[in-house]
Amino acid sequence: KGVNAHAVDAQFGTTNLKDLLLTSTGKFSSGIYSSSQVNGENLIINTEGVNAHGINASLGGVVDIKNVELSTKGANAVGLLSNAGSTIKADNLQLMTSSNDAHALWVRSGTANISNSTLTTTGTNSWGIVATAASAGAGSSISMDNVRLDAQKSTAIETLGAPLDLNLQNGTQVTGGNGILLDSLAGNTTDPLYSGNVSLKATGDVVLTGDIRTSTANLVDVALAKNSSLTGKIS
Repeated sequence: KGVNAHAVDAQFGTTNLKDLLLTSTGKFSSGIYSSSQVNGENLIINTEGVNAHGINASLGGVVDIKNVELSTKGANAVGLLSNAGSTIKADNLQLMTSSNDAHALWVRSGTANISNSTLTTTGTNSWGIVATAASAGAGSSISMDNVRLDAQKSTAIETLGAPLDLNLQNGTQVTGGNGILLDSLAGNTTDPLYSGNVSLKATGDVVLTGDIRTSTANLVDVALAKNSSLTGKIS
């Protein structure tokens, strides 16, 4: 409990977690923080605090979890954060954020591979996915296989001057509750001149709901295959 207090702080070697309840409370706290390798199974992760994170993979860290329930409470309390050079892998993850500006998945020039999972945000300005760049042109990669991503009051996918490679497959459903599926913006809080192209590939009964909007500085490439659909406008 407290500022930067993590339930699990894995900095060296490999950490294996199984059948645990992990709770963290406080600003910038994390249920799991990893700059090394963490493997987790059958976990419940509860994180509460401003700018907190359910799982934070940083400095090349890898977090590989399955059968996990994860919840966050607090403004800007993000479910998953994958920083530059880091990777989060999740199978059968049930994730919910319940405050404003609390995104489900934040990739900051990182990688995330999610399967057989549900990611939900319920607060205002709580995006399903947000992509930012750790440095100019440094992109992120996300794959989702049989995932339901529901930003109930917000944009489903937001990119802030950052390249993003997004692969969706096998019945994945992505919904922007405010009517926007993807908002691809130029610039971010550190450098307004950043821009980044977005590649969105949907294969195998993927359902995308909401409009796609992009700045003139960015290119958004959307490819739908094998009975996948997009309901919304492109501008």
